[in-house]
Amino acid sequence: MIKEPFKLETEDKLLILLFQNQQDSSNEIKIKKLLDQVNWDYLLKKASYHKIRPLLYSNLIKYPDHVPEDVMCTLKDYYFINTQRNLLFMGELCRLVKIFQSENITLIPYKGPILSIQAYGNISLREFGDIDIFIDKKDFNKVKRILLHENYEAVMNLNESKESEYIKFQREYKFRNITNNILLEIQWNPIGFSFSLSNFRYFPANNFKSISLNELDVETFTDEDLILILSIHVAGHMWSRLSWLFDLAELIKRSETINWNQLMEKSHYLSIKRILSLNLSLSKKLFNLPLPFEVQNDIDNDERVEDLEKQVMKLIFIPEKFSIFNKLKLRFNLRENKMDGLKDILKIIIIPRSDEWSSFEDNNFSTRIMYFIKRPIQILRRIND
Repeated sequence: MIKEPFKLETEDKLLILLFQNQQDSSNEIKIKKLLDQVNWDYLLKKASYHKIRPLLYSNLIKYPDHVPEDVMCTLKDYYFINTQRNLLFMGELCRLVKIFQSENITLIPYKGPILSIQAYGNISLREFGDIDIFIDKKDFNKVKRILLHENYEAVMNLNESKESEYIKFQREYKFRNITNNILLEIQWNPIGFSFSLSNFRYFPANNFKSISLNELDVETFTDEDLILILSIHVAGHMWSRLSWLFDLAELIKRSETINWNQLMEKSHYLSIKRILSLNLSLSKKLFNLPLPFEVQNDIDNDERVEDLEKQVMKLIFIPEKFSIFNKLKLRFNLRENKMDGLKDILKIIIIPRSDEWSSFEDNNFSTRIMYFIKRPIQILRRIND
């Protein structure tokens, strides 16, 4: 068991032990003891919040004598609902890939159903709410035209000039399928808009890899680039979902092709090495992620990682005790380069997020004034999410 810098709830201890997947008798005894003490309503609520109900179900079926029947029924029902939904998303993704391949447009799907296969080898074990697709920015108008023809509609209704401004400052454009309600995020930048990356023009590199998806060859990010993308994603959301960190840990465990030297060097080149190191260290302590000696030594050389790790652990398990000021301070300290940290904070303050863009749609003076009046409230909500 990890040495936590605070007292963990019984339910948190159980989740950590279950997800460590240690097949030894001492661990089994601890799990069974916790199962007999757990508050089941609270555990289900926590699993729902962290988007880990399918994973919880797949672990609890090993302990039928220690789990109430109604709890297992609830989790089982959700597991199959999630499976059906994920298969729908997978089918739609494959359909779109075929359409765009026929138009000679390169799509790079990632996260969503693809990450379910990459990290877990099972479409059923991951909860997700959309399909993420990376494109070349110059192809956006073609992609939009095709999607509108394929029964999708833009989530935001922007005129041509406003759309041009939006695309300049944002990283994604959302569409929703009118028939099946699937949300599709078309992205020309896989990194959260509030992160300032040194040498960003070199990321992602054009060294995508091909994977087989329902007998369809699909291009996606290399494992090294995907690890960096997921690390920034979970940090950008302030570790608000345990599932995102677990995705990262399981992806690394299943991958047999990670070039660790390349991964660490690239993170240094982009000035996000501390973010990567922090997530690797958290994954090791929470989920028993094995790390090469050289990588662990590299992590240990950054004296800030250990302190940041303690802060993030509190943020994950007792977020209500983490003030807005502490979140901003943590966000700044994630960067090894202080100027990058300052730029990140300024971006959070100044640039509206895609779901806040409606506050910035009109060019008239009064709307702009109202935007800056409402902006502090939006920032507080975002940081406190």
